[in-house]
Amino acid sequence: VEMPAHPFASRPVRRMALTACVTVLIAGFVFFHGMKNDLAPVLETASADVLTLAQMQTLFPGQLNAVIERDGNVQLDLAGGSSTAASEQPLVVQLERGGHRLRVLSYSGRSITLELKEGRLTFEALVTSGGDVVLSGEDFVWSSTRPGVLAGYRVNAQPLNTGL
Repeated sequence: VEMPAHPFASRPVRRMALTACVTVLIAGFVFFHGMKNDLAPVLETASADVLTLAQMQTLFPGQLNAVIERDGNVQLDLAGGSSTAASEQPLVVQLERGGHRLRVLSYSGRSITLELKEGRLTFEALVTSGGDVVLSGEDFVWSSTRPGVLAGYRVNAQPLNTGL
C-alpha cells in the first residue's frame, strides 16, 4: 500500500514554510534588538548584524542578496539562483525620511532592490579598498565620502567589521 505524499512535502511549500519561519525569527530578533537602550555600543550592533547575515547565508547559501528591515518589519531579498560574484564583505545601508527607516544588511557587490512609495530603487552596494561605501544605480552614484539625499531619503552606509 502506497501512502499519499504529505501536503507539506513538496519543495515550493517547504521553501515557503522555511521562509515564513525565518522571517518570524528575524522579526523577533529585530523587535528585541530594537528594545535595547539607544545608547548601546555601535560595535555590538555591528556584530549582531554580521551574525544575522551569516545565519541567513547559512539558511540560503549563495541566494541571499539582503536582509531588509522597514520600520520594524523584516523581509529577505533572495536571488533566483546562486550568487557567487559578490564578496563576503558585509555592509549596512540605512535610509531615513519623515520618521520612516529602511535598514539593509547585505554584502559588497550584491544588487539590491527596495520597494519605495515612489517606486523601485535598485542599486549595487560596493565597499572600496579604503572602507568607503558606494551605491551605484542606473542613474545615480552615492558615496559615503560625499553623502547626500537619494530618492528623497537621507542615506548612511558603512562596511561592517567581520571580526566577531
